[in-house]
Amino acid sequence: MSRMSERDKDQAEHGAEALLRRRLADERAARGRTFPDLIGNVIADSMTEERRFPFHAWARSTGFTYPPAAKDFLAYSGSAVEAYFARAFATRPGVEFCDHRAFTKDHMLELQVPCGAYRIDAKVCDGTTCLAIEIDGIGFHHKSKEKVAADYVRQRRIVLKGYVVIRFTAQEILTNPDECWRQVEAILAARRQLDAKSLQKRGT
Repeated sequence: MSRMSERDKDQAEHGAEALLRRRLADERAARGRTFPDLIGNVIADSMTEERRFPFHAWARSTGFTYPPAAKDFLAYSGSAVEAYFARAFATRPGVEFCDHRAFTKDHMLELQVPCGAYRIDAKVCDGTTCLAIEIDGIGFHHKSKEKVAADYVRQRRIVLKGYVVIRFTAQEILTNPDECWRQVEAILAARRQLDAKSLQKRGT
């Protein structure tokens, strides 16, 4: 597998930043407002793992819109990119909220879920299977070798807890969060089929 060059890393990160800028600019334009100068701080906050993402201040300053009932739920988002992913679920018909969880009749989404020494960006369950959704942030491609190695360890330990780990890039979420959700649901459906076949084999 070829390694990503420093130039490619720069292009990937800057591409994600540009996407975030455009998405937030569209949010502001839709509400008849100009784009704020705070976007640099917003990007910096979304790249910082050690501090909690200031969702409410960020949403106010950028014009990020969401259903009023989802206000407390979305506040658990760990970054701007995670907020876009969560909003795509929170705007579905019939969704209900309880703290860091959102429910439909078929699925449950939880944000920032404890898992041993880690926190999973998002957990999606359908009653039989739980997926750990990990979103590679804007600064992902500039991680050191040590941090990349730590990411691999983190993923293996999450798998040991019984999760199926699914990873999306910031670009994927910002470009088309609904398509990311279609892929999540397709994976859940495939897991259900595998489980059903496994049960059938045991019964024969």
